[in-house]
Amino acid sequence: MNSAHHYDEAKQRLLDEEMGSPLLSPPRGRSPRPVVLMSPSLRRTLMWFGIVSTLCLCYFATRRNEGTSRKPLSYRETFHRPPASPLNQDAILVKRPTRDHTVTAILLHGLGDIYRTTPAALTAVLSERYDYVKWVAPQARLINSTVSGGVPTSAWYNIETFADLHQNEDENGMIESQREINQLIQEERDALIRIGREPRIVVAGFSQGAVMTMLNVLVSTDQLEAAILLSGYLPLPKQTQQLGSTIPHDLPVWWGHGEADPFLTEIHASEDVATLREAPYSLSNLEYKTYAHVEHYWSPEELEDMARWFGEHAPRERSTGDAKAEAKRLGQKGGRRRHFSG
Repeated sequence: MNSAHHYDEAKQRLLDEEMGSPLLSPPRGRSPRPVVLMSPSLRRTLMWFGIVSTLCLCYFATRRNEGTSRKPLSYRETFHRPPASPLNQDAILVKRPTRDHTVTAILLHGLGDIYRTTPAALTAVLSERYDYVKWVAPQARLINSTVSGGVPTSAWYNIETFADLHQNEDENGMIESQREINQLIQEERDALIRIGREPRIVVAGFSQGAVMTMLNVLVSTDQLEAAILLSGYLPLPKQTQQLGSTIPHDLPVWWGHGEADPFLTEIHASEDVATLREAPYSLSNLEYKTYAHVEHYWSPEELEDMARWFGEHAPRERSTGDAKAEAKRLGQKGGRRRHFSG
């Protein structure tokens, strides 16, 4: 009995030395290990840390799954994302209406131009006739323009050569500029809504500005009141064809072009007009006029035609019974003709 007891005791002693258990007798020559007790505050801290870590892991796992399953942007939607940087607010010409504000017109300048020249000249003429319109002319950013010899030039996008306008077409530049313009359009729509008016927006442009105007017609998510092109062309034809079914086919569009334009030829322009009148674009309300001996600018006759058309399709009040009669009356005011080179 004694020997068995001594054997069990010896065995237990060996286990104690191996495990170092503080609950039994300590190993020979060692002090007992202290029992570590966790304080309530430490326990709570560790508990909350565990909860927060689990929630974070769940959140990031969900976002990762969303990212892989998110529907890709449509081509139209790419033009309506926020721009990398907004338009320079210090370089926007604004001429406010002298009567009740019912329409806003956004004027887009051409390559190498600035808001204080061509748009200002157009505004000076048109504002005399249409005192209910707010005129807004933004400034494009400076880019290294290939056709300008790589010199920093005010431009909505880059052009490599006038011989082939679609050669290496600057789609990214057009998208970014269109985002800036769409942001401006939305701001002007909101401004009209705030004063209790319908958001009636006209977009007009010359040269590159006309190209951006046509692109806005094709990618806009909110129908414009009207669009005006002076010496332009159809941009990104391969890409924009897919937008055909969602284009506002009845939108009033006026396009004037000089027959002697050496840069954006009238032959090219007339081909683009024919394309836009057919499927998939099917613009049924596109008016196209050409002007003999006019190069890359506009003539007094063209400016007069454009001003009259503006009044007919963007009258003071859309609900006026005889809007065209009022527009004709307004179009005859002041009768002066001015000539500005583009």
